[in-house]
Amino acid sequence: MMVFNRIGSVVVMEEGQAVGIITETDMFRIFLRLLGGEERGLRVTLRAPAFRGIQADILTDIARAGGHLVSLGNLTDDDSVLMAFKVLDLTAEDLEAILGELPVDDLDIREV
Repeated sequence: MMVFNRIGSVVVMEEGQAVGIITETDMFRIFLRLLGGEERGLRVTLRAPAFRGIQADILTDIARAGGHLVSLGNLTDDDSVLMAFKVLDLTAEDLEAILGELPVDDLDIREV
């Protein structure tokens, strides 16, 4: 709502009293934390078929290999899911080997 209406800040009300303010910068910081932006690691983006359990399969295989997931985002349409996540404690080569065994496309792994 803030973005669509070009609102830079919102007053936080509690029982009719102004108790604070939330700004665009506050929202940016929250999204940065949600996406694991405060930690160095490997950011993975991929597209997979949108069948029940595909995300669980991908993340389970990463966890079994010793990977530590610090963020995850999904966008799903009728036939595919776009996943973006950050992983610690594995190398790019480890992730390529793990994900190469799964039905994924458009794989991109970057150190961030």
